[in-house]
Amino acid sequence: MLAADAGRLASRLMAGCPAVLGHCRRVASVAVLLASRAGFPAREVALLEAAALLHDAGKRLWPPSLREGSRPLAGRELALVRSHPADGAALVRRLWPSVPSRVLALIRQHHERRDGSGYPRGLAGDAVDPLAVLLGLADSWCAAQEPRLYRERVFSPEEALSEVTPGWWSWEVGLLRAVVVSGVLAAV
Repeated sequence: MLAADAGRLASRLMAGCPAVLGHCRRVASVAVLLASRAGFPAREVALLEAAALLHDAGKRLWPPSLREGSRPLAGRELALVRSHPADGAALVRRLWPSVPSRVLALIRQHHERRDGSGYPRGLAGDAVDPLAVLLGLADSWCAAQEPRLYRERVFSPEEALSEVTPGWWSWEVGLLRAVVVSGVLAAV
């Protein structure tokens, strides 16, 4: 039920952004698989799935030129990029008043990194929700395999593993590597 509600809202929010919607769906599939393999309880996996489906909702607020641009970002555009997790959580809260608070927290934290280098708040260590860590890893891994105007090529699943910065994650990268090597993600 939670994922269905999140999926409907994601479809509505990103109706004009099919690439973002597809990305969110792929990230949700990968994040759910990782959390399940890691042994997270079903309720937490459901919260993660809902957050993953909506994690880039804040991009809906960007002008098309920013979503489709290929130039280096600075100033206001960079600020918009860095605020999309918080903006997305606020948008989801406004449109889905009964959304569980943990879903909002996961959306806000999906670009936070354990070493404190993430955004929007620069959280570090245990301040980053473990499910947000998995969401961030799934997001980064999926993004490396998708066309981006700012990079010349798309990476294979194996190459995408090397694109995720090891300092940001610990055991999670090993889990992702094992899942990629097993071929389970081939259909994602």
